[in-house]
Amino acid sequence: MLDFKIQENLIFLNNRIVAIFLLEPIDIFLLSNDQLRLFENNIRKVFNILKENSLQILMRTRPSNINDFKNHFKSIKVSVEKNKNIKDSLAKDYIKFFSKFITENNIPYKEYYIIFNIHITNQSFPQKKIEAIKQLNRFIQNISNNLNELNIEITHITNEDKKLEKLFKSFLRPYI
Repeated sequence: MLDFKIQENLIFLNNRIVAIFLLEPIDIFLLSNDQLRLFENNIRKVFNILKENSLQILMRTRPSNINDFKNHFKSIKVSVEKNKNIKDSLAKDYIKFFSKFITENNIPYKEYYIIFNIHITNQSFPQKKIEAIKQLNRFIQNISNNLNELNIEITHITNEDKKLEKLFKSFLRPYI
């Protein structure tokens, strides 16, 4: 059995401190060629600052609901406003059709999580624990800032309503 404790929206394992964030992917198919080149350059910057074993990206599939596609619908509306060649009525019909299709069918939806972690030698020393948390927060802030430049949002999973605990246990189902 895996022993862990949750404090201040962080997961404390024997020798690790873990933070989990939901990753909101962007619809790169809606980017222009210039935006796509900028995206590729910025994603390289993000990967260059990653350290081995300090970050994991986890993907899982679940049944979708209409709220899962709100960013997709928003990006279509923005594209219609920017591009006068796209008819507003066509976009509205697409959103209406797609919304109905989602609610009537079992469409898989992929969720992406970024799992940040840092090794800590001895959690019984409060100063080491505090320094490790500060180091983890700096790393998270650095990655978050770089992802924001790509218009990729990450949201910290908190333990409000035991959400973090349930999510973490769902990742580790065979071990606990």
